[in-house]
Amino acid sequence: MRILLTGARAPVTLEMARRLRGQGHSVLVCDSTRFGCATLSKSCQRAVLVPAVNTSGDGYIDAVNSIIENERIDLLIPTCEEVFVLASRKQQLGCDVFLSQFDTLRQLHDKCAFSKLGSLGTMKVPET
Repeated sequence: MRILLTGARAPVTLEMARRLRGQGHSVLVCDSTRFGCATLSKSCQRAVLVPAVNTSGDGYIDAVNSIIENERIDLLIPTCEEVFVLASRKQQLGCDVFLSQFDTLRQLHDKCAFSKLGSLGTMKVPET
């Protein structure tokens, strides 16, 4: 399987690349920073520079789709904040994407919303 990981700057991306490569997958990474934890790793077949998602949402999606098409990517796994843009535009992407629905991500990421969600059950949450 050909897998694209986003957020090459994050240590978790490097760890995922190592594990996926160890299982026989071809792994590519992309990020808006030229050098990151995973960009020079032997576990990654290629690192691609893309526009910053926070300043160019459309450009970012176009660049990711270009990678998906040109590199015949089967699965996209986002690892950093770009998960929100990718979740909101999942239907525009040309491959399978490993992420939750946008509303679920937002509820779990937002500290106040998560606190309210936790308060519904028996879990004790700090006051926000």
